[in-house]
Amino acid sequence: MRRFSKTPLAAALLVLAAAVGVAGCSGGTQRAGGRHQLQLTIGDILPLSGGQQPLAAPGQKAADLAIAQIRKAVKEAKADHTVTIKHVNDRSDPQTSVALAGALVRGGASCLTGPWATANVQGVAASISVPKKTLTITPSASSDGLVHLQVGGYLERTVTPDHLQGEALANVIASELHGAKGKVVNVGAFKSIYGKGVAGDFAKAWKKRGGKVGAIVIYESNLPSYEKEAKELTAKKPDAWVFADFADSYIKVSVELVRTHKWKASKTFVGDALAVATLPSNGAEITEGVRGVAPSAPLTTPDGRAFDNLYKSAPGPKYRQSFDAQNFDAVVLCYLSAVAAGSTKGRDMVRWVRKVSSPPGKKDSWRQLPEAIRALGGGQDIDYQGASGPINIEPVQSDAGGNPTAGYYDVFRYRNGKLEIFGQTAVPGSGIVKIKPEVQNPFPTPKVKKGATGATGASGASGASGPTGKKNKQSKTKSKSKR
Repeated sequence: MRRFSKTPLAAALLVLAAAVGVAGCSGGTQRAGGRHQLQLTIGDILPLSGGQQPLAAPGQKAADLAIAQIRKAVKEAKADHTVTIKHVNDRSDPQTSVALAGALVRGGASCLTGPWATANVQGVAASISVPKKTLTITPSASSDGLVHLQVGGYLERTVTPDHLQGEALANVIASELHGAKGKVVNVGAFKSIYGKGVAGDFAKAWKKRGGKVGAIVIYESNLPSYEKEAKELTAKKPDAWVFADFADSYIKVSVELVRTHKWKASKTFVGDALAVATLPSNGAEITEGVRGVAPSAPLTTPDGRAFDNLYKSAPGPKYRQSFDAQNFDAVVLCYLSAVAAGSTKGRDMVRWVRKVSSPPGKKDSWRQLPEAIRALGGGQDIDYQGASGPINIEPVQSDAGGNPTAGYYDVFRYRNGKLEIFGQTAVPGSGIVKIKPEVQNPFPTPKVKKGATGATGASGASGASGPTGKKNKQSKTKSKSKR
């Protein structure tokens, strides 16, 4: 379908400008944003090359689909709003992200979607978003370590934070083990913010359900041997194992676990960093039967099915990937925040982004944008229901302000040497909603064709109406990135 690939492909630096504008009425009060003239520029920072490249092209397509939906809604609501989006390639490099974010802001962008990697987001938030008062919404940086940068409201995200992944894992394991009460789970975690965070959050969620945690084993990636860790992980004959880890270190640990003859891949559950379609190439004994969760978008709801159909029917990348729906929602929230504020200034928009994406308020989905525009224009509150789910960003007063508190996770497994999605779980929620198993293509994202940087009418890379974009020369700077 769309999700899991870690194989980098070559891509050119792309800059796409899709202009959206229609004439309409104006007037009203300061709060009635929909009745004011708005000219909003959104800067979309994408990893179109580098380590995260496979995720970027579908993310760009989703952003352009959001612009197309906004255009239709603006026309139907007869609002005097113009929205322009500019896509740039940060090459999965933190320093490049900061430089591009600065250039976008100097060029008039008051809302940024992206960057995608946590390290890139940290630099942009500290150097650009907060000091320049620019609303920034990342679709994929899920690290709980970003919380301290979210207090002022200039950094938001549409992806569920890592601490909710622990809860999602507990949902899945309880379902697969036919209950949690009295069941013992041992946990292995890579020594990092991600690994320790997911491990701790899972342990908390599992105990809340009546389960037991036999051991939490934290390890590094460069140990000369993992024999000690394997013995600790197989102690007390657990009912299952959980790994909050990355591929390189998981492979090393699991190979040692096989030697104990006390561990089974079929009783192992993992986080999203191990949703790698090429992982089975390292051996069936360490992957066959492994199950896990990864942030996703709803597939079984009317809005989820509608977005899936919208994506598949549009030109551009055929396969969906993680965070495409989240990038769609990031673009829409930039726009709705401006409408609610009656302003395209970041310092005004930041006051509304959490309000328009959370209760209370009238629930308007991405398919009801005209109604949302009219409601906000009339001074009413809305609760945007996104392509990625309900979102429900916590208020600024919360310690976790800026984080979605609701979302969906794909439930995947390795079977017959392939990665397939077989269900979804919601947070908050419990259990698994089973879907028709869908095998993931290990290399789903095609190379981006040169010249496919703009669209006229319904053709081009994005399928969004607008003027032909301009193509910048590819930078020769090389970079490496880590998740």
